[in-house]
Amino acid sequence: MGERGGKMKHVSIVINPREAGLKPYRVSFHRPESMPVKSRLDEGIIYRHPECAETATVWGESEEAVADVLTTTKGGNEAT
Repeated sequence: MGERGGKMKHVSIVINPREAGLKPYRVSFHRPESMPVKSRLDEGIIYRHPECAETATVWGESEEAVADVLTTTKGGNEAT
């Protein structure tokens, strides 16, 4: 059998958000109850993750920019 092509290389860039002009903003959002998930054990049990409120740190140029990104991404969660 022939040898595989060249070795795989991993390239990563470490970015300091503050040096890039970004600031941390604490946001909270509401996560609705999940869709029903059937048990993998085929026991006839259906699970749901309960409704909850969560928080996260989001880096952005301004508070308005963070709110705009969070309300226009898939899922439609709104920043508060």
